[in-house]
Parts: sequence; structure tokens; C-alpha cells
Amino acid sequence: MIGSSILTQKLNKDFEVELAIKDEHILELRDKIFTLLRQGSEDGIHYSKLVLENLSLSVANVAIHTTNSCWQSSVKDLVDFGLNNSPRECFIALNILKNICVTHFTKVFNQKTTQLLKRYLNENVGAVLDMLAQILSQGGNGQLPHEVYLECFSVAKYWCEFSKKSFVINRQLVDVLFTLLHSEPSVKILKKVIKVLIKILSTNQHVKALSNYRFEQATHPDFLPPQDLAFLNQLVDYLYSQREKYSEATRLNFSHDDEDEVNADKAVFASKFTALLLAVAQ
Repeated sequence: MIGSSILTQKLNKDFEVELAIKDEHILELRDKIFTLLRQGSEDGIHYSKLVLENLSLSVANVAIHTTNSCWQSSVKDLVDFGLNNSPRECFIALNILKNICVTHFTKVFNQKTTQLLKRYLNENVGAVLDMLAQILSQGGNGQLPHEVYLECFSVAKYWCEFSKKSFVINRQLVDVLFTLLHSEPSVKILKKVIKVLIKILSTNQHVKALSNYRFEQATHPDFLPPQDLAFLNQLVDYLYSQREKYSEATRLNFSHDDEDEVNADKAVFASKFTALLLAVAQ
């Protein structure tokens, strides 16, 4: 655990000083980290969540710092690694892809690096969203571990920020999200789906325009492209169809202990319903 933490800190703080011009060493280090991750998967070794996160962050740091040098295909390679190997390796790839975005949003880079990184992420968002759509389409059938399924939503929440031209960030992925929304999923899945939908709504290029018009104006056929209008209408239809369930969820009764879990789920539903409603009406 200590070794993985030191490695992450070293790559995060000292990459430009110690590794920036040492392409051979960078790729060798990347391959060794992947070997550790794959050995853990193949040999049944279960790293702690912290160790796995640190190793994933290390690969993410390598990917970010080499977008214009020795590992320009990092996102494509991670997508292929995730789709063409075991579910465990798929989870690892998803975790690294998520941490690429986390690092991008939380670390301060110089202007040149920031521009290069943004361009790189914008160029590769399509491949990542295609990957997520493929996994989520089959994950609900029990073909993948639940942790892989859930990690997809976390990755989607971050990467959809690089697809701002349309609410329909990926046709297949959006269809899966709406299918899940209407299927009355578990509270855990519902929370994840709504978080992704809210992020799509809040980061899209149409947001500023929509906020300056009344809803009936903003949803006029001439105001938005057809697919974006259809996206909003689907959300409104869902909210309308769930109004009675929402009303019931706001009248909770915790008088019996055996009802606490059910009421807790209803409270979560009411909270997420409200958040989605506010995001649509912003």
C-alpha cells in the first residue's frame, strides 16, 4: 500500500522533472504497473481498494503526461484492454479512464498542457462512450460483475463533459440510460443514472440558451435540434409518469422499524427526482 502511494505521488509531482524526456523508462514503468494489475487479476490476488486506486492513478498520470509523446494511443489502448479481457481487467480500464478525467479536473497544468489535454480528451470521448454503451447494454443481464456495471456510470459522469454539442452524447448510451430509468431499477442504479443525466444537462452547450427562455419557448421545435428536443421530452415524460410515486415518497412514515429501509429508498427516490426536476427546469 505504501509503495503504491509513493508511486502515485511521485508521478503526480515529479513527472516533468524526472521522466518527461525518458520515453523508454515511461513505457517500461507503464508496462510494469499493468503487469501488477494483470497479475492480481490472473492469480486471484485481491488488492485493497486503495492500492488498486493508486495503481490506476499512476497509469492515468502516465497517460495524461504522454498524450503528445510516447503514448498517444492511451485511451484507445485502455478501451481495447477493457473490452477484450476479463471483467476484472475491464474494471481496471474503467477505473483508469475515470482517473484520467479526475486528474485533468483536479490538477493544475500549464496552459499548453491544458490545451493539449483538452483536445486529446475531446478527440477520444467517442471511443469511451461507445465502450460504456457496449458494457451497460450487456451488464444488466448479469454477464458482468456489479462493480463493473456501476463503474461505467462513474466514467460516464466524467467523460460526458467532453461531449457538449448534444444532449444525446451517444445514441446507444442514452437509450440504455432511459431504459434503466423506466425499469424502476435499484436505488443504487437510479442514483447513478440520474447523476449522469444531470451532468449531461448541466454541461451541454444549450444550457445557457435554455436558461434564458421559458420552457415552452426552449422546447419549441425550431429552438433545439430534433434529437435534443426528444431528449428533453423523454425526461419530462419520465418526471410526469413518476409524479404519484414522488408524491407518495414525500409522505414517509418511520413509525415501524421494518419499514425504515423501504422509506429510506423512497427518500432517496424523492431526492433524486427533485434533483432531476430542477436540472430540467433550470
